[in-house]
Amino acid sequence: MPKIEVNMELCNGCAACCDACPMEVLAIDNDRAKPMHPDMCMNCQLCEIECPHSAIKVCD
Repeated sequence: MPKIEVNMELCNGCAACCDACPMEVLAIDNDRAKPMHPDMCMNCQLCEIECPHSAIKVCD
């Protein structure tokens, strides 16, 4: 299962990652992205690609 890391210092809660994820793995919680359903991650890395602040990292 991939691991989704969110750098809270870089994340501004814009939700670009949430919008990009086809599995709705991420959600905004306390103005920051949070992996709510990491077991659903397909490792497509769209959240990482679409994040304008490079705050998301998807690791194997």
